[in-house]
Amino acid sequence: MFLKVLINGKANLYYFKDSNIIRYFYNIENSNIEQLVYKKYLFSVSLKSNFVKRNNQFKQQLWTNLKCPTIKLSKIKNLNYTKKSLIKFFIAYNACNNSKIINYEIKQNKDLFNLTLRPRINNASLSINNSNTNSRNSDFGNNSSFGFGIEMEYIFPFNKNKWSVSIEPTYQIIRQKRRLM
Repeated sequence: MFLKVLINGKANLYYFKDSNIIRYFYNIENSNIEQLVYKKYLFSVSLKSNFVKRNNQFKQQLWTNLKCPTIKLSKIKNLNYTKKSLIKFFIAYNACNNSKIINYEIKQNKDLFNLTLRPRINNASLSINNSNTNSRNSDFGNNSSFGFGIEMEYIFPFNKNKWSVSIEPTYQIIRQKRRLM
């Protein structure tokens, strides 16, 4: 089993995800890594009524093994078995013990706006031959033109920055030559 390190300090927090299963592990200094026990189960009172119950043993594990004067029992009671909640707790514990912390879950801010210059060179040629009459034949020759544009892109800050909108206004210098044949 490969564990991802979330918090590194006197107390370390680890993360494991396999399809829909999410588990958290911890250890203190150089001790063995232990799983934080949390389980949901179905509790049925009768054939018609079922309740989802939770085994929150991880709260007892943290209260017993990660004692600190600044961490009150009420904080442990309100703790959820989520990445955000557990990271906050382990940061608080390591700060209480004056331990150097490395938080591997810090998200870097990404640019939500991109601006790009778009220079361009166009080359085109066109000739039209009419098989019925020669007076309608045209040859526009070989033309080169220059242009430039600016692409502006805004990345929406939801859905893991997967959506964006962009606009690219351009300006082209066109010289047109037309010769009749």
